[in-house]
Amino acid sequence: DSYKYPRIKLEKLKLISRRHEDALKEKVIIANMTSRLEAFYDKGEYLAAKSTIMVADSELDLMVLTGILNSKLLTFYYRIKYKSTQMQGGALSLSKHRVQNIPIPDLNDEIINKIKKTVKRLKKDFNQNDIECLDDIVYKLYKLTEDEQKYLKSFNI
Repeated sequence: DSYKYPRIKLEKLKLISRRHEDALKEKVIIANMTSRLEAFYDKGEYLAAKSTIMVADSELDLMVLTGILNSKLLTFYYRIKYKSTQMQGGALSLSKHRVQNIPIPDLNDEIINKIKKTVKRLKKDFNQNDIECLDDIVYKLYKLTEDEQKYLKSFNI
């Protein structure tokens, strides 16, 4: 069980590292060296592992950032923009600086609420319908045309 669900008590973490402060922060944990952007919203329960990027200081609501990062569009964007940094097998090499420089359009309350609701649903039950719903919200946010949306939907990410 300890290999399936590794845990360290906060008291012990404090003895060996100052990273316990990171564990208690609201943050987005982003997997590094994966074939697509994979972000996880954490309200302050997890410690980001060595091969992850942690974003805790963002002007954008972190749950909204999580939703946008997990979209097909953002993986596509990142693959094009940072093509030269990809590993031989196609894994993306992420950095906090690159993630924080992803252009995010102006958000209204309706979009923010839709993204947050979808991220909450996905956190409870990861399913294809909500993934596609999130993609559709992000396509509209970035004002993609029908043809652009169709292309991305057919793109294998």
